[in-house]
Amino acid sequence: MLMMVDPDVHFHVIQRYASSRSFNGQDFIDAGWPGVPNFGQINQTDNSINQLIIQHVAGHWKPA
Repeated sequence: MLMMVDPDVHFHVIQRYASSRSFNGQDFIDAGWPGVPNFGQINQTDNSINQLIIQHVAGHWKPA
């Protein structure tokens, strides 16, 4: 865990996968696997796939 200038203690969680994952017919690749994440390699999405991802995650989120 690294703390720099943010006054609130927090974590960033990044899912890592050895092989590609598919969602709604689109493949998502972890280009840095098994090394450090390669944030320069982006899995391109558009607004419609982003909305589907948000709905999917929200559908699995348990309210407090």
